[in-house]
Amino acid sequence: MEKMITDYLRELVCEAGPSGFVERPAAVAAKMLAPLVDELEIDRLGSVRALRRSKKEGAPTLMLDAHIDEIGLMVTGYDGGFLSFTEIGGVDARMLPAREVIIMGEDGDYPGVITSFTAATLTEDSPEKAFEMEDLYIDTGMDESTVREKIKIGAPVVYREKYVELANGFASAKSMDDRSCVTAILYAMELLKQKDLDCNIAVVFSNFEETGGAGAKTAAWGIHPDAAIAVDVTFGTTPDAKEDCFDCGSGAAICFGANANRQISLKLREIAKRDNIPFEIEPIPGNTGTNAWSIEMVDEGIPCGIVSIPLRYMHTPVETLMISDIEYVGKLLAAYAEEFGKGERE
Repeated sequence: MEKMITDYLRELVCEAGPSGFVERPAAVAAKMLAPLVDELEIDRLGSVRALRRSKKEGAPTLMLDAHIDEIGLMVTGYDGGFLSFTEIGGVDARMLPAREVIIMGEDGDYPGVITSFTAATLTEDSPEKAFEMEDLYIDTGMDESTVREKIKIGAPVVYREKYVELANGFASAKSMDDRSCVTAILYAMELLKQKDLDCNIAVVFSNFEETGGAGAKTAAWGIHPDAAIAVDVTFGTTPDAKEDCFDCGSGAAICFGANANRQISLKLREIAKRDNIPFEIEPIPGNTGTNAWSIEMVDEGIPCGIVSIPLRYMHTPVETLMISDIEYVGKLLAAYAEEFGKGERE
């Protein structure tokens, strides 16, 4: 099972797909999901939508959502042969100097590097002065006429970093947020493949989470689920970040709070205890920053649960996690789906 998870994950994180430009990862995820569902489409906003139907007449529908988009950059102009840029989603400018990137051109991808500060550019007050994204440029090595021809304003850009296996079951890559959670849902659907369920399962790999959540919201309007679980990442513990963080390897982080339906949260906790699935409780009093914030306001209101994977260095090129946490989350989702629709609705 671990090989299945790593195979899914490696292929997904290597695809370039910032918010609004998710065609590549969406196509890969759709191909992986297709054998596990009865219906599948990529909707008008670029989100993958799929449905596995129950044999039970009048069965309720459970929606499982993870976003397929990643943070990125966008070309905004030219300065000689250099490209100016802005952010897509929440990008910290401190992550950018000397970073390798891929520019998604209209006729193919182009490699580039983000400029860095050197002895020639630093001044005495540089250490005290916070630099801005506007201080940086992308260098492709092209001259001005060539770069204007090859790369148009509006071209999206992503980090070049690929999937790296670390010691003790850790892995690092760009876009673990949220392709690791896409992987967890795929794994859950694999676990459910041969099982009869009392509910329909609607799977959504949504676009635009990093820029506001439009993909999950519009998908929920189309699906009208009885309940939903948003699967996302949460902050993993590091030496300089311990408060309100979770150790990698500690399992599924189950949210309790205003944005998480209490009955769903309690049921998730009950199932995790029953099935010996490692978990932690994540208390969030308000907006969780996940797609649950958008989904719960659809129609007359959709009760949402939130399950998260601990992730180190979120929104950086080297997002790092433990593969076992993807497995734990997948198992919890599958077990919850097996219970959903039995007797009273959750």
